[in-house]
Amino acid sequence: KLLSSYENWNQEVTTSPNYLTPKPIYVSEGIVRLNRNDWWGTHAKNWGKMEGNGGWDIKVLNDATYDIEVNFQEHVPGHGQFRLRVGRQDFTINNKDTTLQQIVFKDVKLIKGEYPIHSWYYEYWPQKSISGPYDIRILPKKR
Repeated sequence: KLLSSYENWNQEVTTSPNYLTPKPIYVSEGIVRLNRNDWWGTHAKNWGKMEGNGGWDIKVLNDATYDIEVNFQEHVPGHGQFRLRVGRQDFTINNKDTTLQQIVFKDVKLIKGEYPIHSWYYEYWPQKSISGPYDIRILPKKR
């Protein structure tokens, strides 16, 4: 009986319009945390592993400047680049410090509208790999 109830619930959830076409996450004047539970993409199903990766759809309500904090589950594995893509904007921070678990992209201007946000760490030495963040925090700058 319990299994039957679960299967009915799972069927209802996985066929709902919000599950099949997720709604964007609203960005306004408060702190917004994007985590792996809400991301999309071909590697999003690996959300328990460093190599898992995905993106989010956001809806920015007003033009504003933010710091975007990108956090990883573990220290980044080697020399590489922290990458952030917000809509059509691309940001890169080069890195050789393998003790880092967090990087902050400062003073990112977000314009009103709906678009994807995606971040990753590209390791180029000692091996090549891509790691996805554990979460991203969008922090409004004080006016």
